Amino acid sequence: MNLEFKFGQATPGVVMDREKVSVGLLNGWVAGRDMEAWVLPGEGQCLEYENLSVWRGVNNLCGVGCLAVTADTLRQSTRNLYRQILHLCQSYTVHRFWNFVPGINHKVAQAGTGDIDQYMLFCAGRAEAYQSLAGHGGGDFSSSLPPASAVGTTGDKLWVVFMAGLETLQAIENPLQTPAYRYPKQYGPRPPSFARGGVVAERNTLIVSGTASIRDSESLYLGDVVAQTHLAIDNLEVVNQAAGISGNPADTAKILRVYLCRAEDWDKVAGVVARRLSHLEDQLTVVQADICRPELLVEIEMQSRYDTRAGLEKE
Repeated sequence: MNLEFKFGQATPGVVMDREKVSVGLLNGWVAGRDMEAWVLPGEGQCLEYENLSVWRGVNNLCGVGCLAVTADTLRQSTRNLYRQILHLCQSYTVHRFWNFVPGINHKVAQAGTGDIDQYMLFCAGRAEAYQSLAGHGGGDFSSSLPPASAVGTTGDKLWVVFMAGLETLQAIENPLQTPAYRYPKQYGPRPPSFARGGVVAERNTLIVSGTASIRDSESLYLGDVVAQTHLAIDNLEVVNQAAGISGNPADTAKILRVYLCRAEDWDKVAGVVARRLSHLEDQLTVVQADICRPELLVEIEMQSRYDTRAGLEKE
């Protein structure tokens, strides 16, 4: 079964059958593959819920949530959609989220807090959904967070794509970055709810969240897309090392997605990606998307398959 992403679609939507879930998105395709596929074993059953299309197999669950939102409804709609997804995934472990947020950098006036952007509203709704889960008792939920990314999209619809399985997920953090769920208040009323990466040991798989030019919690190299790309790749390497995987991420990468705020910047950073993440032509997809902070110009996410990790025997 394939979970497919198709970018640059004139009309967004979801096509689903027993062998695939295909998600078509408005975000422009820039370079590399125009279709990205995540492979899951087996065939499954297609299910439709309100605002949610789900594929369920014997050991896997994945799906796509989509609903129209406004600045006034984004927080509540995110909370409701995430609660629905997390409820469906109670017998599984969520391995990955992808979020496409309309107007992600658009500023919204909030009483008592001043202007905040729509990404902060999305983060607040997502955190509230996690905290409302019965097993968490309203307390700390950081240990249950999977890798995730959140970028902008055009139109008025929030898209949430998820992948889950019966295999456990070991969350991985970047020791050079503040965990996103511990960001200070300047980044919104509720911090982002995701881990920097996660290992599914039963599949010898490392999933790395969208990573950008951030150290601690601060954005670096403002206005310099080349320097930001170098630091984003540095962060990929650090997460690899934190997961116990040695060597260049290019040696193990199976899927690499680059988000660019400005499509024309690919001419500036293609050489950096080619040098530092070589031999990835068949794995690379480059997409236009606003990043979660307006000063960030590039974000990179990755899936790797490895032979061994520190402390684990080779299968």
